[in-house]
Amino acid sequence: MDINILLKLQEWRTHFCDQVFLNITFLAEDKFFYYVLAAIYWCINKEMGIRLGFYLNLSGILNTFFKSVLRVPRPFLRDQRLEPVASAKAGATGFACPSGHTSQAASIYGGIAFVNRKKRAISTVMILLTVFMAFSRLYLGVHTLQDVFLAAAIAVLVMVVMQKIWGWIENGNNRDILFAVGVFAGTVILAVISFGIPYEAAMEDVMYRTYMDIVKKIMMVTVFLLSWLWERRKLHYQVPKELWKKLLIFCFGSFILFLIYNQGREYINQICIWCFQKKTGKIIGRGIGSALMTAWVYGIYPCIIMKVQKGIANKDNVKN
Repeated sequence: MDINILLKLQEWRTHFCDQVFLNITFLAEDKFFYYVLAAIYWCINKEMGIRLGFYLNLSGILNTFFKSVLRVPRPFLRDQRLEPVASAKAGATGFACPSGHTSQAASIYGGIAFVNRKKRAISTVMILLTVFMAFSRLYLGVHTLQDVFLAAAIAVLVMVVMQKIWGWIENGNNRDILFAVGVFAGTVILAVISFGIPYEAAMEDVMYRTYMDIVKKIMMVTVFLLSWLWERRKLHYQVPKELWKKLLIFCFGSFILFLIYNQGREYINQICIWCFQKKTGKIIGRGIGSALMTAWVYGIYPCIIMKVQKGIANKDNVKN
């Protein structure tokens, strides 16, 4: 039945719709959503930015774990009648279930809707965006209904559970550290289980990409947790009130983020390949690159902003 749905959508494809849904699916890729997280965390609402970071990282870990365990092939590999949109097929190299794009869209845009659930207009727009994002994966022919449904269910479960955990963290001493250690330990345990499951020789290439994603998620989660604890206990980042400051902060920070994504990650990959074997170097390099982007958004840049703001405030006090 799931393949029949994709075959029917394939009949209805047009060049215009192909471009529309390719652009929609782009909104859930890391080359875009990091800017969304950055804008929210740096310039709009710090607490919402932190929650979205947790939703994204925890859902990502669970998503990657289920991919490595379920090992569901892409729908176009299961049925030769199905031909996905070419540019979407190029990026559909890993296992299918759960859908990574849907997981990320549900975590970020669905997360915005969940955090702002009392604001009907915002939540409605974000939910619709998440639904269109999930549908785009069906339309493009790279995921089935089961793939996107499981990914969305995981993201929703993470949001609901985290809603309970926030109160628990705030009502006790050092519970943030305990929670961070628990998340890190759980991440490592899931990774060990994933690495320990044997696979057939025919799966070597796709398993290599899966292991690359696992290492990437471990590094991202680790850096995010450390950044969260540092901000919570030492930095105490404050979103600026003036619009011009917000625009300046976002423009400069986004420029550096762009350089990290488009140039820095490639240099890191080359260094890691030089230091290790080619395959191992790629795995480590990709993980460090993604961790660096997470560190810039949640740790390094907020620290720079606070240092600059304190320096300006001190100069003003001296003048007065």
